[in-house]
Amino acid sequence: MPPLWVSAPIPSRIREPCGENFIAFDSKLTRICSILPASERTRQGKIEQILVNLLSNAMKFSPHGSRIRLGIGAETHKGGMRVAIEVCDQGPGVPEADRTRIFGAYEQTAEGRRVGGAGLGLAICAANVHALGGTIGVTDAQGGGSRFVLSFEVQPAEKAPEASPEDGVDVETWRPSLRILVAEDNAANQKVLAVLLRPLGLTPTFVGNGLEALEAVRAEAFDLILMDANMPVMDGATAARAIRALPQPVAHTPIHMVTANVFEEDRAGYLAAGADGVLAKPVVVAELYALIASCSKLHEPDTARRPAA
Repeated sequence: MPPLWVSAPIPSRIREPCGENFIAFDSKLTRICSILPASERTRQGKIEQILVNLLSNAMKFSPHGSRIRLGIGAETHKGGMRVAIEVCDQGPGVPEADRTRIFGAYEQTAEGRRVGGAGLGLAICAANVHALGGTIGVTDAQGGGSRFVLSFEVQPAEKAPEASPEDGVDVETWRPSLRILVAEDNAANQKVLAVLLRPLGLTPTFVGNGLEALEAVRAEAFDLILMDANMPVMDGATAARAIRALPQPVAHTPIHMVTANVFEEDRAGYLAAGADGVLAKPVVVAELYALIASCSKLHEPDTARRPAA
């Protein structure tokens, strides 16, 4: 099989701790996410978004101490490559009667309604796979659980793209040093962000609401804050305003909202509250890594910075 040039954030075979779960990546590719020429970065974003959604669901439905598997394979097909991706969890599985409808917007299984969520993740996956000209489906995983499988065709790049944070980070050589605070009340979303940041050597500090974020920045210096918009106790916009009201230099800490509410009026409201930018949920890995790269240039480890008294 000829090599596929990629600029992806997760090495091909790793065993990542994710809370009490473990996620095992088994891949024939050197890395995952972008298997596309630089001219097709829009498709890369769709692939990344699919992976984030499927892995988030797998972690949400699998019990503590279980194992999640991500497998990727490729073969030559009509002058290009046929790529197959599977995500296997150890959750309750998907009843056969629900296996088509769960890819529709707001459609959920009974278990899905029990654990919570908007019922949009798989619909987004299906839309992205359709845009890639591929297929997606779900079957029973060996030994129990669900096995989500998708496939699509791509044309491999003729040569390896230059590694850069903007086009896709080569995590084998790029290791930023940042202190990151994540304010997120959903445990599954915390785990996804932990998995995405760990290949960069980053271990963020997690808090569950805006008030805890405010208390955290008063006690400790951070280089970047990733702030969920909708949280209990204190929402993200309120927390951003409160942080901006703190003494310098804490008040200047970059804040980026991470939210599914990304209409223009939503973005305008977050920026007015003091946010520096907005990342859409589900997180597009390339956008997250570009933000990390940007902050790395602006905020080298700064021993002089001190939290507000």
